[in-house]
Amino acid sequence: MGTTGFLEAGSGDRPRPAGPVSSDELVAEYRFGVRLARAGDMAAARFALQRVVDSADPELSPAAALDLGAVYKATGDIGPARRAYEAAVSSGHPEAAPLAARDLGLLLRAAGYVRDAVAAYQQAIVSGHLEAAPTAANNLGNLLSDMGRVDDAIAAYRIAVASGHPGASPGSALQLGNLLEGRGELEGARAAYQVAIDSSDPDQGPRAAASLGEVLKKQGDLSGALDAYQLAIESGHPDAAPWACLWRGTLLGATGDVQGELAALRPAMASGHPDAGPLAAGLLGLALQREGDIPGARHAFRVAMDSGHEQAAPPAAMNTAALLAHQGDLSGARAACQLAIQSGHPDAAPRAAVILGAVHALQGDALGARAAYKLAVDSGHPEAAPQAFAELQKLGPAR
Repeated sequence: MGTTGFLEAGSGDRPRPAGPVSSDELVAEYRFGVRLARAGDMAAARFALQRVVDSADPELSPAAALDLGAVYKATGDIGPARRAYEAAVSSGHPEAAPLAARDLGLLLRAAGYVRDAVAAYQQAIVSGHLEAAPTAANNLGNLLSDMGRVDDAIAAYRIAVASGHPGASPGSALQLGNLLEGRGELEGARAAYQVAIDSSDPDQGPRAAASLGEVLKKQGDLSGALDAYQLAIESGHPDAAPWACLWRGTLLGATGDVQGELAALRPAMASGHPDAGPLAAGLLGLALQREGDIPGARHAFRVAMDSGHEQAAPPAAMNTAALLAHQGDLSGARAACQLAIQSGHPDAAPRAAVILGAVHALQGDALGARAAYKLAVDSGHPEAAPQAFAELQKLGPAR
């Protein structure tokens, strides 16, 4: 924390009694407070650091105020932490003041003082401090993005990216790319993602590679998109690699490369990723079904269903129902239809209701068929509702 960051290992000693101290003793007092904080003795650390703050020493007092703010923050004392950070900021110290302004911004944002947090971050940025300015710019970009102030967030992220700071630039480049892509500025997004990739950051780089693949796909550069996805996949990143597998498989399937599609979707399904895994399982089931691998399709659909994923499980249940009905397993089809219908999924539930109506009709249950078809009609689904209405007409009037 602060200019020293609690660098020294702590001891269990208590600070000496208050009283006038020489410069050498003040340095020792400051280091002692740092050691106490590192050792977890926050009460004693506060006492020691406050003595240094109160000394008004032009070098040590601002540094101690910065660390004192961190100590108070660690113990959840927001008010005293804010006052300590503000003391360091007001000192104008070239090192402690910018760092305190940045850390004050973090504190204020967490406490809900959003406008004050913005002001604190801006103060750190204006300082031009090599550490505080880029990291504050990244933090400010995140805050402004969450506030919906996209233009201002983009400006903040650009400052962090331009700094080349190894901790702030890659993440800001990724977020900048996301915002620009969301606004349809694909060339700008592409350039931002490339900055993150070129940084070789182990977290942001793979995420940017996967996102770059999506941008290139939108631009029609399918070969480039596949290369970008592959870069993310080869990173082994726990989040980016499964998404890249899913997106690569989807793109390969759209281009007719079925084997490539299957090869990409299988590891995505097996990744255990909470979102990409179930979504890939559902798509893999459809691809295997088209290839005639019914046992494989049923397994993939089951993986998606068992995940309980709100977007992947209902379509997988509906597709399972259709598959089982085609195989003559009407009981299994009916159970799968119920799962899809109960989910309330806007697409899968109405389609499953149509399948359920057909299953009831095959079993001679006209009443059950009418009830299921009516569900589909009432959904207003653009395809399922007219289909179900036509089937109701075929059934004739209720008896």
